[in-house]
Amino acid sequence: MRSNSQPASGTQKIRSYRSVLDEELAFLSSSFAQKKVNIKNANCLDQTNSTLRGGVILFLHFGNFFLSGAALKAKLDIPYTAIASTANFHVMSKTESVFWRKIHKLADKIYAKKMFRTEKNNYKEMLRFLKGGNFLGSAMDVIELNRKHKFHRFNFLCNEIYLQTGPARLAKLANVPLYGMIIAYHRKTQKHTLHLSGPYSSIDYTNSMQQILNNMEEVVSQNMDQLFHDIFRLF
Repeated sequence: MRSNSQPASGTQKIRSYRSVLDEELAFLSSSFAQKKVNIKNANCLDQTNSTLRGGVILFLHFGNFFLSGAALKAKLDIPYTAIASTANFHVMSKTESVFWRKIHKLADKIYAKKMFRTEKNNYKEMLRFLKGGNFLGSAMDVIELNRKHKFHRFNFLCNEIYLQTGPARLAKLANVPLYGMIIAYHRKTQKHTLHLSGPYSSIDYTNSMQQILNNMEEVVSQNMDQLFHDIFRLF
């Protein structure tokens, strides 16, 4: 949920990252992604010489995670969309749910196709999308009320956290690899760096998820204020 926290006090006031995120989300577009995002290890998604096509790209709610997908489509022309968690909208305030529905509509216009909403239970459509050689993004740190998800224990930054494995199991069913991505905002340049990793096998998907988390640790540890959730308490 959005934060109402005030800028830090001091001789030079620094806005909270959450206020930066809320402001940037209103400008979510392909042109914004082109100007504001640098991508590292982009060639990991190049499957020109591989028999595998497409894959599931796992991320955390960290940094401007909607901008990640916009950059993949705008800068790399990756056929990408994401799973949008909407099952908890009914417990949000009206202002909150309206805000996130607006952001989802912006992402629908930028991504290769409209996002898959979780309340529709459209897993067969997701599988067809993946088997068609496309890329599906999904956050690992999601808990939806009144829905049965399978969780697994992982190690992250010297803590044990529990993350759902549903999207990774989809990759296994579709016989496509897993990838990781994490995006970090740099205050001095007011730009973002998107870090990609993979491909990882979806056969042993829990081990692959742990490898993805391991690759995210350095970025997250240096920018802890950009975590959307307190994953160490909630997960």
